[in-house]
Amino acid sequence: MEEYYNTLHSSFTLLGCADLCPSLQQLHKQLEKLGRYGALIACTQLPFILADQTDIPDTEKMLKEGQSIHFNERYKDAIKTLLPFFEQKGWLDFETA
Repeated sequence: MEEYYNTLHSSFTLLGCADLCPSLQQLHKQLEKLGRYGALIACTQLPFILADQTDIPDTEKMLKEGQSIHFNERYKDAIKTLLPFFEQKGWLDFETA
């Protein structure tokens, strides 16, 4: 989070509006409030974002023919890192949302 914040703050500073940059504490609050959306995006959109550009899955065909999705190694590595974090935060438990 600190690396993201530092990059964000640098970008705001370069644009001449550092005073508009949220604080690191504000970013942490937003993450806690909206983290479930990050988990949802990671599980639904990240496979397509990290897909090899020469091998984009045909989602329409998959839905029509009932084909399963084969995730690439970049996505598998990313989600293996993210899922324990999401679980620890309780962001995968949608019954209590």
